[in-house]
Order: sequence, then C-alpha cells, then structure tokens
Amino acid sequence: MMGSRGWSDLAPRLGSALVLASIAGFAVWFGGYFFACLLVVIIAAMLWELGTMLTGGGKARTWVITVLAALTLMATSYWGSFWITVALLFVSATLQRGLFVQQKNIGALFSFAIMSAGTVLFDLRQDYGLPIILWLICLVVFTDVAGYFVGKTLGGPKFWARVSPKKTWSGTLGGWLVAAIISFVAKDYVAPQTTLLSFVLFAVFLSFAGQMGDICESALKRICGVKDSSNLLPGHGGLLDRFDAMVGATLGFIVTAPWVFPI
Repeated sequence: MMGSRGWSDLAPRLGSALVLASIAGFAVWFGGYFFACLLVVIIAAMLWELGTMLTGGGKARTWVITVLAALTLMATSYWGSFWITVALLFVSATLQRGLFVQQKNIGALFSFAIMSAGTVLFDLRQDYGLPIILWLICLVVFTDVAGYFVGKTLGGPKFWARVSPKKTWSGTLGGWLVAAIISFVAKDYVAPQTTLLSFVLFAVFLSFAGQMGDICESALKRICGVKDSSNLLPGHGGLLDRFDAMVGATLGFIVTAPWVFPI
C-alpha cells in the first residue's frame, strides 16, 4: 500500500492537467489558427527547454533556438509540400545543432523529432478532421494516466530502472490495456476502413512509442544532470516532460500508419 508521500504530486499534476486540457481542448476543437498557434507555442517552449539543457545556460543561444523553432513551425504550416517541410525541418535542426554547447547531435535529433511531431499534428487536424487527432491525444494522455495510477498502486519490477526508475512494468502494461480499450471503442469513428484487430494492435504500438518518447527524454535529462526539463508546469516539470510521449506516439504514427490504414 502506497503511503501519502507516494501520491504527493497528484494535486499539482491534476491542476496543471486541467489547465492544459482546457486550453488544448479549445484549440483542438476549433482547429485552424487556434490549433496552429497552440502548436507553435508548445513546440517553441519545448525547444526553449531543450536549449536550456544543452547550451550550458546560454540565454541568447536558447532564445535563438526558440525563435528558430517557432518560425520553422509557422513556415511548415504555410508551405504544405512534404519535401519543403522536410527541408525546413532539417535546416532548422542543423542550425540549432550549431547553437547547442553539449550533446549537439542528440540535440539536433530531438529538435527534428519535436518539430516533426508538430507539423504532423497540424496536418492531421487540418486534413483529416477532429476524430483522429482526438483519438491520438486520448491514447497518449490515458496511457500516461493509466501508467501513473497502475504503477503507483501495483508497483513491481521496473521497466527500465537505469533510465527511468519510477516506471514499472505494471504501469506500462496498464497503459497498453487502456490504449486497446480506447481504440476498441473509437475504431468505427477513427478508422472504419481497417480491421479491429489491426487498429487495436496499432494503438498498442503507439502507446509503446509514446512510452519510449518518455524514456528517451528521461535519458536526456540524466545525461544533462537535471530532474525536469523546466518548472513551467507544477507537478509535471516542463512542457518537454509533458509532451515527450506525444512526440514519440506521433513519430510512431508517421512510420506505421500507411501500413495500417490509408488516411
């Protein structure tokens, strides 16, 4: 049985989550410029946090990285061409690499991944409507929620103790189960053209991809010697701490979606 200390971060986590959910819910529902602006702010803030960790406290460098990320997202939302988007993301990540003081290659990869996730989420909302983006967001959010509560309640063996000592196999499997249930219910609204089994397995894979995004960010923080990417969100740390799983799941979506169902 967990003591009260094990749940001490629950109240601030819930408060921050409710604020984020309200803002994100409004932007996702109305789409268009609302969603685009939200993505630009979130991605820029995540790159600000990444820059803070990898520039050795260089404020000027960090703000240049932040502005580059914001401009890149705005440019990719204006030019819809796939190859132009890839080129813009590559150039931006390369320029940011030159501004990082440590772990330059890792920083560039993180930057490219974060900005890529932002462009894909924008395209999904613009081109394929509300159901698919809501499903993906719910998949990531409830995987995290299930992982938190199941892991805290059941405990047990660690998933990858060296990198992320708080994550357990019970929480990981709980996240997969919730992802499967959500997708079982939402399948006809999101992907009526594919089979139920393939869609549920796809969802479990994306749940795992989101968890690996979280693990990768935990590994980066260990390399940098920090507990949280920032203190912007009480109970959660920073936006990079909060949205690392969304980045992982979105990248997983990019790679596997064409083989699961045509969108």
